[in-house]
Amino acid sequence: KACAEKDLQADERRIAAAEKARYEVEFADKNRKEAERVQKVRVEQAEQAERDRSASFRSTIDSFVKDKAPALFKAYEDAAFRRQEFSSKLVDLRETLIRLDRNPDKDKDFLAYLNAHSDLVDTERLLKERMDDLFLSYKKFQYRPDDKASKDEFEAKIEQGLLAATKAEERYHELCRDLEK
Repeated sequence: KACAEKDLQADERRIAAAEKARYEVEFADKNRKEAERVQKVRVEQAEQAERDRSASFRSTIDSFVKDKAPALFKAYEDAAFRRQEFSSKLVDLRETLIRLDRNPDKDKDFLAYLNAHSDLVDTERLLKERMDDLFLSYKKFQYRPDDKASKDEFEAKIEQGLLAATKAEERYHELCRDLEK
């Protein structure tokens, strides 16, 4: 009887130890998962904050250019709108060709539209670069307002932006004429 009681107590201690070990593993697992969740939330918050800062900075540049070189800003907006509009039409044409069991990569009209779209993307990128250049030259000019070279550079960037805007508009009309042929 004493042996059976000792065996029972030993079994109870083993069961208690096993339950304690299982509890510790579950507790550690819950803590690990919570730490991972918290880390994931922090990363997402940091990424969102960076996107917000980026959007705010872009908005600052856009507002500046809209004020100092409205023709450049309008050309950029127009290019962005045309590229977006063209993109959706291109996707629609591609889907239509595929549904008709035609290979878009062998359709000469589709390829011409694809090239035109590429030109629109390049134009939008170029105009954005001109806007960024103008903003940067203005920032440099702000720190050296009495420096004739920085003032001249700023004014030259405005002229370059306006020239780019004019060329972008001309290029767009040229693309439209080419596509109508």
